[in-house]
Amino acid sequence: MVLACSLAFVFSCNRHYSVKSNEYKQYGVNQELVADSSLIKYYTPFKAKMEAEMNRVVGIASDEMPKSNDPETALGNFYADAILIETQKVNPLVEFSFPTTKGGIRNSIQKGNITVSHVFELMPFDNEGVILKLSGQSVQKIIDFLASSNGQPVSGIRMKIANQKAYDVTIAGKPFDINKEYIMVTSDYLANNGDDQSSLANPMERKNVGKLIRTMLMDYINEQTKNGKKITPKIDGRIIVANE
Repeated sequence: MVLACSLAFVFSCNRHYSVKSNEYKQYGVNQELVADSSLIKYYTPFKAKMEAEMNRVVGIASDEMPKSNDPETALGNFYADAILIETQKVNPLVEFSFPTTKGGIRNSIQKGNITVSHVFELMPFDNEGVILKLSGQSVQKIIDFLASSNGQPVSGIRMKIANQKAYDVTIAGKPFDINKEYIMVTSDYLANNGDDQSSLANPMERKNVGKLIRTMLMDYINEQTKNGKKITPKIDGRIIVANE
């Protein structure tokens, strides 16, 4: 009796089902579609809370910071400076930053109030800050990329470019030395060979900052605001392209 019951159970668990028929119906999303009041009632409190947070003012821009492909931009300088400054709070030995390419900066910042939403629009991705220790040869590859791509957002590194070649390169105020080792901060996206940044893929050392790039930008803006300062964009000649 026990055996019979066991066999019956085994066979019942191995039934095979097949589709006998199927129907397709298309539902149009238009003015005729009636809103689900119960669903709206459910998400409205969350929507209101989210909008209040996204519209929260965290700082003030003293001037417009437009997204641009110029070799050096006020927006790129602000972005790279903020990431370098915030990273140096974690590791004061970090010498320069290359946190994003120009394409990674997704939006401009207008003059006036900077909201949480503006920071998300500037950096919508959940990329993290990463500290890398690199050989001079790897840094040379970064320099070559910066020169061949007509400049990128950087901080702590300065150069002149002619015919897509860099010269008069300094890092942390000192002439670049290919025989030295350098510590820099970037995003995990670039560190993982994003945008073909192979020079960052095999560092001598790698350590996470422990914060998203977006959070670091927000922290920088918040601190400036706390100290009564506006976000003041400026172009300081860190990347100069000679007229060809």
